[in-house]
Amino acid sequence: MNNKTNSGEKMPSNNGSSLKADSEIFRPRRPTDTEYRERLSAVRSGMDMRELDVLLAFSAYMEREGNVLYLTGHRNVFPPWASDAVRNGAGFAAALIKKDDPIQLFGSYRADRTALASTVGDIVETLDLSGAIATALRAEGTKIPHPKIGIAGSDVMPVMIYRKLIETFPHVQWVIADDLLTSLRMVKSPFEQEMLRHSAAIADIGIAAAFAATRPGARERDVAVAVHRACMEAGADHVVRTRLRAGDEVLAQGRWPMATSRRLAAGDLVYMDLLGWVDNYVFDVARTWSVGNTDTVRTELLGRSIELLDRTIAALTVGSTGDEVVRRVGEYYTGTEWESRYFPMGHGVGIECVENPWIMPGGSIPLQAGMVFSLEPSFTIPGVGKGQQEDMVVLLDDGPQLLSRAPRVLI
Repeated sequence: MNNKTNSGEKMPSNNGSSLKADSEIFRPRRPTDTEYRERLSAVRSGMDMRELDVLLAFSAYMEREGNVLYLTGHRNVFPPWASDAVRNGAGFAAALIKKDDPIQLFGSYRADRTALASTVGDIVETLDLSGAIATALRAEGTKIPHPKIGIAGSDVMPVMIYRKLIETFPHVQWVIADDLLTSLRMVKSPFEQEMLRHSAAIADIGIAAAFAATRPGARERDVAVAVHRACMEAGADHVVRTRLRAGDEVLAQGRWPMATSRRLAAGDLVYMDLLGWVDNYVFDVARTWSVGNTDTVRTELLGRSIELLDRTIAALTVGSTGDEVVRRVGEYYTGTEWESRYFPMGHGVGIECVENPWIMPGGSIPLQAGMVFSLEPSFTIPGVGKGQQEDMVVLLDDGPQLLSRAPRVLI
């Protein structure tokens, strides 16, 4: 695996040790034990403020693993399975955080113990996730007769597990406490910023491969395969999405499959959304480009989409909200033909692909230094095409800084 950034500097290694050779066992680089302890301490401070006795943090599979992965280093390697009375919660995980003891981890299959944080104590590996959590809470109940238990990850916690817990423990006061973890995860540590910088560099390699594979007669899936292979060879852990559309299909936002046997034609617009992980951190970058020269309308659309992304990046400032950012950008186009074609879009990115805060209308969270975003505003001309570029950006005290640096058009 390439262990350098674009500048050629060595990437930080796992807890100070050097990476092993490709032929040896590989594990993603992870935060230091000190950083894991600081995360746990911050969560416990939040629990004290909310007067919580216990916090249950949940995560799901792949793109929604943030809470448990952030605290423990554990990933789900299987997607959710069908459930019955004996098997429930496979594809999910939970972390039980108490005021003093190490984290108790509940995994729906075997955990990779070499990847876990030192803050993890007992590990319960089970296909009966609700039963295992209930057993652990019964033990806590002998110490705390009337506990107040917080739930972080209420949007991914299976309803059947929640129902089992509230029926089993009617005396417990259950509190939705998602903010305890989302508030921490939004601001990236220096380690996380460097990991995301490295992830973005892998995405740049994937974009370059897409441009190189673009030619009249090539199939959408030929380009997608070239991108997938380039990212994996460059060191990606996993490439989950090479969503690619060309020609009239550029406008088919929700199309399945993500890449087809449709052949590219000279002058076509091509759009690709690229998503994957490197060392547990996401890359999420997109480009719209043309197959060679295209007509003047589509050429202007591409140019405007590049301008739009630059304006959105420049509008990021510490203290602004996502709503203020998109309104500031929209003012450039008020009263022009582009006003009605503008679609603002941006979101936090980190362990998960789509994290808080949102850079969209109604986004109310003040932006802070250390937040990392994937910004993907677009212009759409009905019947012609959509121009959308997406880059990863870190917001620093002195302003935004690009992480992904691939060209935005095919040259």
